[in-house]
Amino acid sequence: MKKSIFASGRAVFLFFLSLTILFPTLIYLLRNGLSLYPADLSGPLIFIPLTFLGLSLSLIFFLYRRASSSEMSRLEDELKWANLIISNTDEIIIVLNQYAQIISFNRVFSNLLDYSLEELKGKPLREIIHNERIDNNSRFNEILLAKLKTVFSGSETELVCSFKKNHEDEIIIISLRMIPIKSKNDLDTILIIGRPLQSDYLTRNYLIHESSTYTIDNNLSQIFLLCHRLTRNLDGKMSKSEIMLAQIALQEVFVNAIEHGNLEINYERKTELKKRKGNYWEMLVNECNQDHFIKRKIHVYYELDDEKALYIIRDEGRGFEWNRFISADENSISNEMLFSYHGVGLQIVKRIFDVNFNEKGNEVRLVKYFTGSVEA
Repeated sequence: MKKSIFASGRAVFLFFLSLTILFPTLIYLLRNGLSLYPADLSGPLIFIPLTFLGLSLSLIFFLYRRASSSEMSRLEDELKWANLIISNTDEIIIVLNQYAQIISFNRVFSNLLDYSLEELKGKPLREIIHNERIDNNSRFNEILLAKLKTVFSGSETELVCSFKKNHEDEIIIISLRMIPIKSKNDLDTILIIGRPLQSDYLTRNYLIHESSTYTIDNNLSQIFLLCHRLTRNLDGKMSKSEIMLAQIALQEVFVNAIEHGNLEINYERKTELKKRKGNYWEMLVNECNQDHFIKRKIHVYYELDDEKALYIIRDEGRGFEWNRFISADENSISNEMLFSYHGVGLQIVKRIFDVNFNEKGNEVRLVKYFTGSVEA
């Protein structure tokens, strides 16, 4: 293709150059014949403008072809470097089109999840995110849509999510950075750079005790990132399915701390918002007390040792009637809250943690004691 382009380019260049010489000569011969001493001098004079025109066209085309050749070489060099980086980096690279459908990915992603490009090309990214345990949890769908909306608007964003290895039950947690690539101010593609989140060898085998304290905003994105951070060192102490359940339970506690704690959204108000069409979280943020949303924080204390994982989470709200939910059995709470689209969160928490609230109801203490035997 490239050779044919430049071959045709040379032909056009020679054509213009030949016009510079042959066309004025032909006119001269037609007007004066073969006479070396023409009486009419207008023939030779016509050489001047025609020669100038031919040389000008030849020069313009030559410069244009040279610039095109330089630009093509530059683009080819950039493409070679990009392919070299994508092929040899140890990070996950995924490319999506403007509709968040998979166009391509590198060997790191393919080897990690055992997918071929033919299996995934054209599929939306959300279809390969593992959500078996959170199909009924709309919060993850809300945060995923919010993240994609951010990218569509032209801003970078981050997301942590779970992927299931192809043909296997192994779950891999991956942190993704989503970068919009624009062409003439319009979204062209979405570049995703990712890395697996795993506990390191030293942590898994030699960690005796760790503790940390966090103060976070009423931000759903921060919640998902923090939940993975607070559970990443449980690997080896709990099964992977228990770790995932612990993440979901922590998410529920944090969301309750924001909704019913800091923003003081009661269950009746939440039920009304859930019945509306649209993104629930966006409606909540837009219609809540903005002073509470901006100023109030969530305070987190985390502790891990060989016997247990401890989480203490406190909001700055007025508390709630936790006895109504924490004392009920799973069947009764599920039946009671089916109509209102919510209310089962605390029951999910009870399945994995020992739960205790302070009297006010704005602080919860979660403890998971390790049994010593870890199943896959």
